[in-house]
Amino acid sequence: MQIRLHRDALRAGSHGLNELGGVDTLDAGGFRTQISTYRTGAAVMPPTWSRMFPAHPDQVSHARRYLGQLLEDCPVADDAVLCLSELASNAIVHSRSREPGGCFTVHARLDGNRLRVEVRDQGGSWQSPGPTSEDAQNGRGLLIVGQLAARWGCEGHSQSGWSVWFELDVCP
Repeated sequence: MQIRLHRDALRAGSHGLNELGGVDTLDAGGFRTQISTYRTGAAVMPPTWSRMFPAHPDQVSHARRYLGQLLEDCPVADDAVLCLSELASNAIVHSRSREPGGCFTVHARLDGNRLRVEVRDQGGSWQSPGPTSEDAQNGRGLLIVGQLAARWGCEGHSQSGWSVWFELDVCP
């Protein structure tokens, strides 16, 4: 893995955020991960991790591995990886990310005792989870997320893309 550290002079960011520094990494497959720390006023915001994946079914395992490595010693790592797997699978199967050249992005942030993970896709229609028959092979992913996560939700628009997220309390 190659790591390039950049600590430029504080640069004005969007929404009044100033980037303190960050790390860009390129893995063996050439995928880029961004890790950034920001400040707003006197407060320093927690570091965030972000990585884009091609919307191919085999990339769900890469997304799981990515988050698992970030959370290696975290007590909720297994639950987070399972929830991420469900959201990434949904992005690939149900959103416009599945179209040729499509992608999804995983964002993670550990803020004190709260882990927030988001999967951003390229939009499309949104259907809330409904009842599933006992013998159905699909349709339980968001129900699993709802059982494991302290909170979860969906934000966005069918045209601009959806961000489906979950939060886990690291130390209850």
